[in-house]
Amino acid sequence: MARNSRPSSDRACQSTQDVHPTGGYDAEFDPPLDAKYLCPVCLAALRGPLQTKCGHRFCKMCLQRIIGTRPHVKCPVDKSWLDVKSDIFEDVAVEREILSSTVLCSNSGSGCNWRGDLRHLQVHCDACPCAKLVCPNGCEEQYLRGKSEDHLRDCPLQVLNCSHCGETIIRKDEPRHQLLVCPKYPVQCDECGHAGIIREEMPKHTDVKEGNCPSTLVPCDYQEAGCKCQIKRSELPDHYQQATTDHMRLLRMEVTAQKALLQTQSALLMECNTKCSQLISEIEAMKKCFDEKDKLVNQQVERISHLENTNYNGRLYWKIDLNSYTGSNNSSARILSPPFYTSRPGYKLRACLELDGHVTGSTSYTSLFVVLQQGDFDDCLHFPFSTTCGVTLFDQCQNARGNSNFTSTISCGNMPRAWPGEGRDPFRGRLKLMETDALIQGRFCRDGTLFMRIDVDVSPSLHH
Repeated sequence: MARNSRPSSDRACQSTQDVHPTGGYDAEFDPPLDAKYLCPVCLAALRGPLQTKCGHRFCKMCLQRIIGTRPHVKCPVDKSWLDVKSDIFEDVAVEREILSSTVLCSNSGSGCNWRGDLRHLQVHCDACPCAKLVCPNGCEEQYLRGKSEDHLRDCPLQVLNCSHCGETIIRKDEPRHQLLVCPKYPVQCDECGHAGIIREEMPKHTDVKEGNCPSTLVPCDYQEAGCKCQIKRSELPDHYQQATTDHMRLLRMEVTAQKALLQTQSALLMECNTKCSQLISEIEAMKKCFDEKDKLVNQQVERISHLENTNYNGRLYWKIDLNSYTGSNNSSARILSPPFYTSRPGYKLRACLELDGHVTGSTSYTSLFVVLQQGDFDDCLHFPFSTTCGVTLFDQCQNARGNSNFTSTISCGNMPRAWPGEGRDPFRGRLKLMETDALIQGRFCRDGTLFMRIDVDVSPSLHH
């Protein structure tokens, strides 16, 4: 209802633009508003007035609430049927008259003397110094807008920073925070009564070892010697002066005990040194024994390997892996075969293959040599040694016509005995066994592997 009496002092200023719960304006008009400007539904001043064809006016929201979604509705006053689209229209003239009506501030009961057009009420209410506000801090106290600064300055729930440590707290907790918690708050030492000590520095002040509180109980410096006294730090000098004799007695007893302990430990150390020396000698002897056994085992392994890998029938079957030699800087390296003997007893021989053993112009030849080495039976053999060696290079190309092996001979005439320390052993061979390209890329090499056989003529007539 449009109000024509003065409001109570606790009435809050309401928005003229917001919709009243019943639809119309809830304001105090002066002079009172004519009845024709009142909504017959909410009994308040018309807000967004709508006029029907039957001449009645209603607040826009009040009528819309009645209409709902229906296309036809009865007039709330005379019950005549209305077409929602054609029988209802906005009354702009009446709205202008209502907004131009004079109203009083809703806070007039709190001392506000403002009066003006209804259209200006909201702007005034938003800044009215007499409007009652609720504290944003949640203390539930109400105060006038003009007293906001005074209230917030004293509000018990106002958030502030501690003036000592800067921690965020609320005003009502500030005394408790400073008296019990704040690490930067100056406090008084409970022991010596000295004031102005920062709370977080109090443990350092009263520390037994590094503190400076004169009333802190500290142990005597001769505690480890046996003095059990614990007295105030300020009384230590007097204690040291008065207990000098007792301290000297305790020190003498401690020195005597340490001396006895030192003698005992020295004896134990000497005993340990003696045992250590004995153990070192035993370890050295065992190490020497192990070295000798390892040497013997290695000799046996070497002998077994030699016996397993050495034949005594004058024939060598040799599998030659060229993968680590061809196509690299190692093509001129010497490839040595396992050693073999012509018989038992017999001469010790070894084959040597050089891929680029001889080069003529742009043609490279593979060379093959038979080397006479120092053997186990040389003392019972005749020198110089002469024989003929047959060489067979196996064809690895499988075809219907069969394999075509390459054969050659090496004449080993007048080969002197090999002696240790005389440099290279005696050898005989063929410089141009085969062109290297034909050997590697031809039918004799498969997957980088050659197979060769060397047969030594072991006729007795050739050994003499």
